[in-house]
Amino acid sequence: DNGHILEAIDSQDVRMLGILPVLEEQSSLQTGSSETFTESCHRRFKTSPAGCYVEPRIASKEHFEIFHSCGKVSYCTSKFREKNMNAVLPEIQQLLLGSSSEIVRRICGLSQGLGEDAQALEQRGSAQPKRAYIAGQLLRSVNSLFAMLRASKPRFVKCVKSNMTKQALVMDKASSTRRAEFNKRNSVET
Repeated sequence: DNGHILEAIDSQDVRMLGILPVLEEQSSLQTGSSETFTESCHRRFKTSPAGCYVEPRIASKEHFEIFHSCGKVSYCTSKFREKNMNAVLPEIQQLLLGSSSEIVRRICGLSQGLGEDAQALEQRGSAQPKRAYIAGQLLRSVNSLFAMLRASKPRFVKCVKSNMTKQALVMDKASSTRRAEFNKRNSVET
């Protein structure tokens, strides 16, 4: 279960901001920097520890570590903020919107409408929309993907080898039938 890792990365709970919302916050501050982003992450995870986040003992101003299912991964935060403030080029956005994959088009379509609507601007008394940073686009895309996944029904498929020699385009009917029946019995028992 990677839930605690995902929460550490993208939690938008005011009491426990994840790494990406902290990056968005630092990007919107004029005094923000990659170092203050890293320090903010360290402070955040000291007060609300996540089992996966590790503040390194050496060069802690330049990176943090996360325990993923495959092991500890070190993230160098040098220029994180600067890279986050880069805009997605319109040509790349158009390329993604023209993708043959429906999910890519849908996610890019959602992130294309970033910024705030006119009503929110009026309430804030601002004529300029809030700048959308890359981490924010990623957050909205991930949240959209999770909403789609929560709405779907998971299905699992057990694959059956078509032959014992693992040759392409060769079907051994007897062996495949035996394996399918074995899998059927096992799935009923468990």
